[in-house]
Amino acid sequence: MLRVSCGVTRAPPSLPYRCAPVCLTAWQAPLAVLYHGGYWKQQWTVDNTPINSVVPDLLCKGFGVVEVEYRRRDDEGGGWPGTNEDALLALNALQTVAPCECASLDLGNVTLIGHSAGGCLVLWLAAQELQVRLALVVAVAPVCDLNEAYFLKVSDEGDAVERYMKCTPETDEGLAQYAHASPAELIPRIKVRAALPGCCLADTRRHTKHAAVCLLSHTAREQASD
Repeated sequence: MLRVSCGVTRAPPSLPYRCAPVCLTAWQAPLAVLYHGGYWKQQWTVDNTPINSVVPDLLCKGFGVVEVEYRRRDDEGGGWPGTNEDALLALNALQTVAPCECASLDLGNVTLIGHSAGGCLVLWLAAQELQVRLALVVAVAPVCDLNEAYFLKVSDEGDAVERYMKCTPETDEGLAQYAHASPAELIPRIKVRAALPGCCLADTRRHTKHAAVCLLSHTAREQASD
């Protein structure tokens, strides 16, 4: 397992990554990259969020696993766009960080897994220019539509989206920022498309307070142009 931390104070300034040894194999393992949730709040980290519970199972199934830490909303430079920049940097840096640990990981067969705010991040990542090839994106209970989530006042305090975005969609300038950050607005740019039974692109249009899984698979990329 490899842990990559970007922009957070727990890592030494000269090396913004923290790594745990990867069990090297003679074959290239498919790679699962995990982004935790927690409405971008400070108290939720890579160490204490529920997404950690899937790591042992993924390892047992032969996946290499990367857990990503990123700046949350109250970190210096955190929130939009810094949090997203960390998420993107961590993913694109996998080819260069700790090369001996990553030697057996297949960067051409990458699955992104995110929960809640992490689900928002992995869907956003699917619309960016990446240096790895995505095979699957799994977003569990994601905040898909930041605009709608703002008006729904999601989270216990009701201000999670506004504090993450550092603006509201009730001004023209704020609405433009939400359009860049919200996966629901980026569907035409998403490079990985829905391909599993019972799942469609409409799943990414709305935020829901109920548990939901959005699966985007590379195998249906050709269908996106139909």
